[in-house]
Amino acid sequence: MLGSDSLIFVPSTSGAGITALTGDVTASGPGSAMATIATSGVVAGTYQGLAVNAKGLVTSASDQGYATVAYVDGHMWGYSALPAEVQQLPIPFIWPGQPSAGGLVNMPMVMAVTIPSGLAGTKVFDTTQATANASFALNKISGGTTTSLGTVVITPASRTSANLAGTGGSLAIGDVLQMAAPGSPDATLADLGITILAARV
Repeated sequence: MLGSDSLIFVPSTSGAGITALTGDVTASGPGSAMATIATSGVVAGTYQGLAVNAKGLVTSASDQGYATVAYVDGHMWGYSALPAEVQQLPIPFIWPGQPSAGGLVNMPMVMAVTIPSGLAGTKVFDTTQATANASFALNKISGGTTTSLGTVVITPASRTSANLAGTGGSLAIGDVLQMAAPGSPDATLADLGITILAARV
């Protein structure tokens, strides 16, 4: 935390009692002469949670929440300040063969995430296309309560065609992101994959 011109000289004589320093270090320190610490390069402030005074002394420290920040290029960044590619988390739902009526796929969350409004970024692919629209429901299960986050409606227009809707929402560690297949399956839709694009928080 000291400036580039700051130096500390320790006593050259061993055995002398050394007590805690409460003020500036001067030439009157114990043992042999000690040089004064140069403080011209020290700027008081807070650096990565450490509060430093004008003498370079750390006066307090705070938890930086390292589980939700990253140290990049000499700076501490929260996920919201990082590039989108780093913030985002793809969550896939896969149905080999034809989805069963009302079939469920449950994904327990091991980290806190947010599902965007309108399920923005969601992608689909069906190997065997649907003959009619097939609506899949995206839900959040938290504390035994199920909440709707949105819908993914697979359309027969193409293998990657879907209509997306919903408010999205946030999930905490331990919550479940659930995808529910239609109660009446499409006659042909098969080998389907749906990837929800979430964001870490």
